Amino acid sequence: MVGKVTQFFLILVGIIAVLGIFSTLTNSFGTITSANMFFLAIACFFFILSILAWVFSWAFLLKKSSNLPFKGAVFAGFSSVYASIDPFQFGADAMRALLIKNWFNAPYSDSLAASMITKGLKFLLMALFAGIILLFFVFTQPDAWFTIAFFSGFVVILAATLLFLLPMHKKVGFRIAGFFRHISKFWKKFLLAEKFFRSYSEYLCATSKKAIIAVFIIVSFSLFFEFLSLLFSFEAVGASVPIELMAVLFIIAIVLDRAPFVPRGIGLVESIGFSFVLINVPSIPEQKIAGALVLFAIARIVVPTILSFAFYIFCANRQPKKEGKSPESLPGKNKNKKPEKAVEKNNSPNN
Repeated sequence: MVGKVTQFFLILVGIIAVLGIFSTLTNSFGTITSANMFFLAIACFFFILSILAWVFSWAFLLKKSSNLPFKGAVFAGFSSVYASIDPFQFGADAMRALLIKNWFNAPYSDSLAASMITKGLKFLLMALFAGIILLFFVFTQPDAWFTIAFFSGFVVILAATLLFLLPMHKKVGFRIAGFFRHISKFWKKFLLAEKFFRSYSEYLCATSKKAIIAVFIIVSFSLFFEFLSLLFSFEAVGASVPIELMAVLFIIAIVLDRAPFVPRGIGLVESIGFSFVLINVPSIPEQKIAGALVLFAIARIVVPTILSFAFYIFCANRQPKKEGKSPESLPGKNKNKKPEKAVEKNNSPNN
């Protein structure tokens, strides 16, 4: 546990250092410290709400497939958010699967399958919006660095959408599994991917259309809450951006957040978002633009990461030891369940 805490603080210091360098370069530190804390709190609230909406949809699917306690699944989902600080954000998915396995002895594949459906549906929305923006900027944006960064994030989102949702058609799912089987001759571990995609395709086909639609609606709200978080981050510094440009900036931010090799797009979202707003709304002072983007980074990364890790510590302390604690102390377990009556032994001699 000490090692995890140390690692967490080192990562957090790194994030704050990047934001500090950006604030220094843009001379926006004073704007950040004088920001409206009430609006910043609302921005943080909406981003946490966005995360919870995603976690609820994941837990909903998990409960339907594995019959796990919904509250316990939500606890595991939120406790894993801090692990998303990696270039492809696979850490949170792995963490959720581990916690579900450790707390409820559920298969890793159940958690991963629910994550893939939920992410796939959210990425589908993002890919649709990002595709429009990409076509627009390919012809109007002269900055090659922007195009490369945005396109790389878009490719990740599009590839994930196809990989996660195409297996809804069983033949396609089995072809993906066959591809992994074919390349397993180079590395035997790909056989695990083949096995997973076969079961994942079966899982998708078994999931009702009503459940898919329900999850799609919830993740749509999740995306909308993220947009509100960005909106209130700019309100916190008193910067007024036209709503249509704010929508474009939001799509740029969520795509760059998934850019490969840059954890959560830290630095990319701020620098490219800064240039975009500065070019399109030159009336807003540079310090306010930079300050708003730093506040959004605090709302989307710093605050959720700290809260999630604190919640993970809380849940980990309630996790039963191998000896001496009952499973009922696990988060989300039904503690109102009555103990079974002991069977009385018949000590009378048989006739």
